[in-house]
Amino acid sequence: MAVTSFNQVNIYELNTRLFCRKEGVTLGTFPESFFKSPEVQAADYVWLMGVWKPSPVSVSICKSHEGLLSELWKALPDLK
Repeated sequence: MAVTSFNQVNIYELNTRLFCRKEGVTLGTFPESFFKSPEVQAADYVWLMGVWKPSPVSVSICKSHEGLLSELWKALPDLK
C-alpha cells in the first residue's frame, strides 16, 4: 500500500474590508505590525479577502437572498 504525502499550506485569511474599516486604515497605510503578528508569521500565504469593490449585482443578491440574510442576522444581530 502506497501512502501519498502532501505538503500542507497554511493560509491566513483576512477580511480586508472589515479590518481596514475597524482599524481606520487603507491598503496604502496597512500597519506593518499586522504582518509581524505570530499568526501571520506562521502562514505560508496571506489572503487579503474583500479587496475588490462589490458590484451592484452582488449587493442586490446579498440584500435579497433569504438564506444568506437569516445566517447573517444569526451571526450579527445588529446588522443594518
